Amino acid sequence: MLKSFKVDLSSLYEKVKALVKYSVLWTKVSGSSSDKDVSLGELEAQYEIKKTNFEEMASSYEEMTSSVSNLSERVTSLEKEIARTKELLKKLEFELSSCKAKHSSSQSDLTKFSKTISKSDKDLHVALDLVEQCKKKSAYYDIVKGALDAARASLMD
Repeated sequence: MLKSFKVDLSSLYEKVKALVKYSVLWTKVSGSSSDKDVSLGELEAQYEIKKTNFEEMASSYEEMTSSVSNLSERVTSLEKEIARTKELLKKLEFELSSCKAKHSSSQSDLTKFSKTISKSDKDLHVALDLVEQCKKKSAYYDIVKGALDAARASLMD
């Protein structure tokens, strides 16, 4: 209906709009403090409690950071020790393999040598038997020759 009077109300509309906007904002701002009605001292006390909690958490965080750092160093140290141990194990396994090969070869040589010694022992006994037989033969020969010489000598007398 106001439009029918041909009056420009746009500036009034903007002013009313701003008034409503700021009234709502004022209600929100003033209502929030009246809802809790907390004094400055209480706010400072709450701040100190929160500050103390924060400092305790910061201290715990530093301890945890230190613990994590120490554990990281321990992990690295153990990884290095494991790597060294694996390398040592690899060397020992190689040495064991080499030693087993030498042992097997030496065992084979010992078996062959044992057979050679056994044959040599048999040959030695055979040679000793031959020597004994030869000695017996020689002694018998000497006895027979002595008897023969004695028989000849008795014929000559």
